[in-house]
Amino acid sequence: MSIDHKTSFVTHSLTSLDEFLDARLLIEQSKKGFRSGIDAILLGASVKSASVKSASVRTTKQELLELGCGTGVAALCALVHNDQLSATLVDNNRQMLELANNNIARNNMQNRAKTIGLDIVDCATFPQETNIKPNSFSIIIANPPYFDSEKGTTAKEEGRKNARHMQKGDLDKWVKFATTYAKAKGEVIFIFRAEGLVSLLKSFEKRFGNIKILPIISRDGQNASRVLISGIKGSRAKLQLKSPLILHAKEGNNYLPEIEKIFRAQQQLHW
Repeated sequence: MSIDHKTSFVTHSLTSLDEFLDARLLIEQSKKGFRSGIDAILLGASVKSASVKSASVRTTKQELLELGCGTGVAALCALVHNDQLSATLVDNNRQMLELANNNIARNNMQNRAKTIGLDIVDCATFPQETNIKPNSFSIIIANPPYFDSEKGTTAKEEGRKNARHMQKGDLDKWVKFATTYAKAKGEVIFIFRAEGLVSLLKSFEKRFGNIKILPIISRDGQNASRVLISGIKGSRAKLQLKSPLILHAKEGNNYLPEIEKIFRAQQQLHW
C-alpha cells in the first residue's frame, strides 16, 4: 500500500533541504531528528558493484527493496548510480515516509520508486493488497537501528529513537524478512555498527552464502566503526572478509580521493 498522505505530517519549518551526490539529489530531512549521512550514501553506492558479477554481464532491469528507508537516501542514491534499477521503500514511520515521498517527487523518480508503510518486525510478509510476493527482489538493502533498546539511553525524538534502537531479537527478523523477499541468487546488503557484527553474521550465515564483510574505518590503524555485509540467497560460496574501507587520511578531516568520488557519484563502491 503506497502511502498517500492527504494530511501532511511534516512541518517544513522543522526540516532542511540537503544536497547529496554532488547535488544530484536534493533531500528533505528533519533538522533535529534522524538525519541520513555517510552510511546511507555508502549503502546506496554498494548496490551495483556488489550485484554485478563482472563487466561482461549484461545489465538488466532490477528491483530493489529498502527496509527501514527513512527519508529514502540510500535507495535514491542507488537509483542515481544505476538507471536500470527501480525501488520499493519500506518504513513504519509515517513522517519518514512522507519525507521519502517528497524526496522521490522532488528528484523526479516517481516512475522508479514507491513507498509502503509497514512494520517488518510485526509483519512477516507484505499485506496481500500490495501484490508483492516472496522472492520478488534482486537486491535488498537495509540500515537497521544500531542499538539495543535495553541498553544505553534512547533518543527523546520519536523518529530518531525508532531509527537508532530496536528490541532484542528484532535484527534477525529484519534479515528473515529480507530472505523471504529476495529472489533466488538475489543479494541482501546491510550496513551496521561493527560491534553488532556477531549478531548480524549469525543471522546471515543461517540464510545466505557468499557472505562479504567490509569493515569501514575512519583512518588507517583505527578500529572499524561500521561494517557492510552482503549475502547471496541460495549460494554456498565461502565467506570473504574484505580489506577495510578507509575514509580519511591520517591527518585532517578531508575524505580520501576515492571516497570523495563516491560522495560525488563519480564512482560506486567496489568491494
